[in-house]
Amino acid sequence: MQKIITLILLFFIAPLFSQQVKLESVTGEIISLSDMFNKQLKKYSVTEVKGSPFLYKENNTKGSVVFNGTTIPVSGLNYNTYSDEVGYKTGKDSIYVIDKRQVSSFKINNDCFVKKDDEFYQALFQGDKFSLYKKYKAIVIEGAFNPIDATRAPSRLQITDEYYIDSAGTLEKFTPSKKSLQQIFGDRASEIKSYIKKNHLSLKKDEDLIKIFEYYHQF
Repeated sequence: MQKIITLILLFFIAPLFSQQVKLESVTGEIISLSDMFNKQLKKYSVTEVKGSPFLYKENNTKGSVVFNGTTIPVSGLNYNTYSDEVGYKTGKDSIYVIDKRQVSSFKINNDCFVKKDDEFYQALFQGDKFSLYKKYKAIVIEGAFNPIDATRAPSRLQITDEYYIDSAGTLEKFTPSKKSLQQIFGDRASEIKSYIKKNHLSLKKDEDLIKIFEYYHQF
């Protein structure tokens, strides 16, 4: 059985990491998707969790991983928002988890992720004054207990997100609002607010937040 697993790993990994990267430098593991929560949710007494921790629903994503300083193209790459790991499918019921310690950044479709403080953040905007990041995290919502028949409804995963501002190398949580804009942009806040109003931008949309930060960096 061990030989079969080894052959499967070589079959999927060899073409992927053939660009001047030795196979021995790649560490990871095959995880059965059906057994995933037995490993990751030990602190919960629940036996069933509905939903997926993966950020992308499609299996045919296009992406790349910067692994040990080398950019490697990867098909089917996905991000696990519960374990904060990146990997790709190797079969119908398994994924290959790439060693997080060796990954500095990765890209899935048009979304770029960077590692900061040993965690992955989506880089929405990176500038010389401020950078805007988005952090995804899956949490477990435990199912309600029914005292009548002593059963519990299935628990479910919910993917949450938070915004962070990076200024001078320090990450600070950022809640998009008119008040927070005043704190961030200071003397330029009134101009930023006028720009938002004139262009009918929403602080609840990533694409509009990016436009706001791009506009500020024009000054």
